[in-house]
Amino acid sequence: MRSKVTHGMTTAKARRVQLTGNQLKKKFINDFTSDGLITCDINLKFLNQFLPSTFSLKSGDNWQFRLGNFIEIEKIGYVLRKDGKQVVYNSEEKLKELFYSGRMFSKYAFPHKIFVCLDNAKWLFFDTSEVLEYINDNIRVRLLDSGRIKIDLLDVLNEKYMAVFTLEYRSEVHKKSFVFGSHGGNSGKKLRKILMSNCNYMDYSLFSSSTK
Repeated sequence: MRSKVTHGMTTAKARRVQLTGNQLKKKFINDFTSDGLITCDINLKFLNQFLPSTFSLKSGDNWQFRLGNFIEIEKIGYVLRKDGKQVVYNSEEKLKELFYSGRMFSKYAFPHKIFVCLDNAKWLFFDTSEVLEYINDNIRVRLLDSGRIKIDLLDVLNEKYMAVFTLEYRSEVHKKSFVFGSHGGNSGKKLRKILMSNCNYMDYSLFSSSTK
């Protein structure tokens, strides 16, 4: 079961303030980073990480990791049917191995040393290596008839699988590309809760004044 370090937060102020995703990102960058790295005076030794450190950041209840072409999928090969509403891959085994091997997660979802996400008015800091290890050890990959790929993640603490990752082809005229993320049905929120229950993390108030 995970452990955490908690820092004070002003919940009354949190209820009064609503920020957009871009505003939240700008606030985090201003409060915690310099030249694109986490450099402020916070203690990440708990996570076996030392500053400065690269990071990836997500907020909201649905997280998109990448929209576009994936060289890994192009190499496997596929055929679009029904005007792009169905994808047939040349090798289902190779497709699933992209996820079971952890490659899609380490390259597109969690590519940096620290993963940061927002839970209410708290920034949560995770060691990406622990997140990837947990995911790699606890997923199952399903390929639907449509060609949509669903990845279920086991919440070990609650002994329950939840569908939290999706890779699918977007057939809309203005897209016509693949998208990979924890999106739809508040999947980002579900993933955040699983990570909080099963991985170590630290949290800092969104309104912390003890950073830079």
